[in-house]
Amino acid sequence: MNLPGNTSFELIQSKLDIELINYFCPVSNVIPNIDSKGIYFWFMKQDAYSLLSQYITMSPIEPKFSKTINGDSYDLVYLGTAGTGKKGNSNLKNRFEWHINQKHSESTIKQKQSALSTLRTGLSSLLSDDLILPNTEIIVNDFMSSKMLLFYIKYENNNEIINSDEIILIKNLKPLFNLKNNPNSYKHSISNPTKDYKFRRNFIEKNTKIRLGVIK
Repeated sequence: MNLPGNTSFELIQSKLDIELINYFCPVSNVIPNIDSKGIYFWFMKQDAYSLLSQYITMSPIEPKFSKTINGDSYDLVYLGTAGTGKKGNSNLKNRFEWHINQKHSESTIKQKQSALSTLRTGLSSLLSDDLILPNTEIIVNDFMSSKMLLFYIKYENNNEIINSDEIILIKNLKPLFNLKNNPNSYKHSISNPTKDYKFRRNFIEKNTKIRLGVIK
């Protein structure tokens, strides 16, 4: 999209209303074979906030970017890029598979910087008290498949534009589960669901690593 740096929520909303046409239910057997770089967008059914409020209160942050799909209202809660990492050989399909098919294994979580998807880590912390036990992976899979949709926009091979657009999108749209570049996650920000989510996610990841003996 190559968004201007001084854009507004309203301008981004109008652009995304046009651009966000490709989507699928996040289950392994329907992942599209998209070998392009790009940005992907996770939308969540509005009736799912209550399911994520077992431990802390999760609620929409206004203004929110929403879409109506087949009569159901969905809110944008997370976005990320594909193909802009250090190696630069990833694509949208790889990123989809990482989020959707990843196993909640001890080896994955024991790494110095946990390799578990940031989104899966966050959902785990809201749906369970541990990243693995007793059946967190299944719970997260069920939640994704029943309560979320995954949209995407393909980009040309230009990391600078993709990364710039991601920063601008997060700063303006403030998706609930995005922490980096999200003003709502900053220490000086007033109390809000993203800030509470950040604390809960870090707390559960730390406690799981303590249980696994990674940290004391």
